[in-house]
Amino acid sequence: RNPAASKISRYITKGVKPGNIILLHDWNGSESSQTSQTVKALESIMRYLYRNDYECVTVSEMLYRSIKIIPSPFDPFYQ
Repeated sequence: RNPAASKISRYITKGVKPGNIILLHDWNGSESSQTSQTVKALESIMRYLYRNDYECVTVSEMLYRSIKIIPSPFDPFYQ
């Protein structure tokens, strides 16, 4: 399968929700140096995310934020 960039972009932007992790692969299915459809879709995906007030962060940052939002009884600062 090698869907078009527009299809990849639509699929991601239609279903994205806060807290989602978007995992993309840039392999284009051949040994050539052509830009993959996923890489081509990335620009429109990022534009959509920023336009809709999403913030791109690392997984570590997202986990840190979730710990601060949802306190754990195992956290020494939990009250």
